[in-house]
Amino acid sequence: MNTWLQIVFGIVYANFVEYAYHRWIMHSRRPTYFSRRHSAHHWLVSTNATHVDAALSLTWPVMTMFVVHAIVLRALGLMSTLYAISGYLVALEITHRAQHRWPSIWLIGPWHASHHEWPRARFNTFCGIWDWILGTHK
Repeated sequence: MNTWLQIVFGIVYANFVEYAYHRWIMHSRRPTYFSRRHSAHHWLVSTNATHVDAALSLTWPVMTMFVVHAIVLRALGLMSTLYAISGYLVALEITHRAQHRWPSIWLIGPWHASHHEWPRARFNTFCGIWDWILGTHK
């Protein structure tokens, strides 16, 4: 597969995994470990707590998903896709934290802030490709 095609695929794919994880696992209607932790994140944000970082991300599940994807992509010889996904995850984590610490500085801060106001919409953190495709961008 062409390197640029792998990179584009990696970004779109990582964006979908982020969307799916956030919408269907972190916002699960059934109480799970993930949905409870994410509810704590929403609660901390709604109270303007200064310790929001404590509930910003669920690092171990994200890293587990990344490792599984890395093994599969490496086995398929799609290293450029793996690099694109890695870059996306780093950008995701940096922008998510920045949006909570300095929401007015980031041009994309209002997108994510609106998710905290309406938790059934805008599941992508900073690049709402799948929110637009699946109609949750409102």
